[in-house]
Amino acid sequence: MATYKLKNSPIDAHRLNKQIKEILDNSKSDREMAILAYNYFKEMVDENDSDAAAKNCMVECLKLAQTARNNSVKMAETLYKMLYNLDKKGASQGSVNLFDMLETDKEKRLNG
Repeated sequence: MATYKLKNSPIDAHRLNKQIKEILDNSKSDREMAILAYNYFKEMVDENDSDAAAKNCMVECLKLAQTARNNSVKMAETLYKMLYNLDKKGASQGSVNLFDMLETDKEKRLNG
C-alpha cells in the first residue's frame, strides 16, 4: 500500500487564521446572546422583584457572558504564545514566528 504524502500542510497560516477568526466570532456571538438573555431576565425582575428564578437566570447569563469573554482572552494568549514561541521549550531557542515554522515545515515536506 502506497503512503500518501500531503502536498499542503493541514495547519497552514491561512487555515489557522480562519479557525482563530471563527472561534473569536463564535465567542462574540455567544457573549451577545448571553447579554440579551440577561436583559430579558432583568426586565422580568424589574416587573416582579421577588422572582427568584429570573434572578438565578440573570446570574447564569452573566456567567455565560464572562465565560465567552474568557475564551476569547485564552485564544488571544494562545495565539500570542504560538506566534512568538514563548513557551518554556521555545524560549531557549529565541523568538520564532509561527508562520516561519509552518513555512519550514512545508519546505521539508515538499523536499523530503
